[in-house]
Amino acid sequence: ANIAGLVQGTQYQVRVKAHNAEGYSYPVVAAPGYLSPKVASSAPFNGTFFALSTTQLKLVWQTPLNLGGAPIQRYRVEWDLSPDFKNVDSTGSRAEFDAPQNCYDINLPAASSHL
Repeated sequence: ANIAGLVQGTQYQVRVKAHNAEGYSYPVVAAPGYLSPKVASSAPFNGTFFALSTTQLKLVWQTPLNLGGAPIQRYRVEWDLSPDFKNVDSTGSRAEFDAPQNCYDINLPAASSHL
């Protein structure tokens, strides 16, 4: 059976009963007993970066408070000279890596070391 109208991030318990001419049976709880629709996590927080040298930054952050019902698998770090990150796609200024890493060293070309 399809159950519509679920609210994301809310836990549900599901059970089923059989029905015949004599009435309904006792219910059985469907496995898994609790189902929480998965959503994207909240954002990492307390993100801070500082200079390690004139061409290298270190970025550190804390794991999101709300994991969205599933463990964090990967992080993406992006950097740009523009505050709206409009150049990330054209410059390739990004890195992805598997969790649980909570810091990343960014090596900058000398031309952009004034970040």
